[in-house]
Parts: sequence; structure tokens; C-alpha cells
Amino acid sequence: MVDNGAQNVVLTSRHPDVPVGVFELMSQNGAELRVIPVGVENKEGLRAADTEIKSSMPPIEGIINRAMVLRGRAFLDTS
Repeated sequence: MVDNGAQNVVLTSRHPDVPVGVFELMSQNGAELRVIPVGVENKEGLRAADTEIKSSMPPIEGIINRAMVLRGRAFLDTS
């Protein structure tokens, strides 16, 4: 996304684990990465994240959802 012009990226996850190097790489490429710990099942948390993003960042221009549950199976064994 950053290679295509994104300058502000927000990552939400119930358990975010982002290596420090990712923040440095984003910064070196002219982008800000913000991590907000929240799960999609937490409506209050999502509202708070939305409020935080809208009050401190440019308007949202795109969303990518990569949520999945593997239920203890390897990715290659899923259908």
C-alpha cells in the first residue's frame, strides 16, 4: 500500500505483534503506521478506534480485512 502512495496506515488486531523494524520501514518510506489493539467483536473498541482515527488522521480512503480463524489447521489444509 505504501508503495502505491498510502501515507497513513492503521493496523487493528486483538493481539497486535508488530516488529519494531516494520515501523522503521514504514517511516523510511514516508508513511506512518499506527497500531490499535481491538477485535472486530468489540463494538465499543471499534467505535473508540474510529473516533481516534477520525480525530487524528486524514479521512479513511480504504479498508482491508484479513480476519480469519484457522481452527487449529495449517493454512494449506483449509478450503
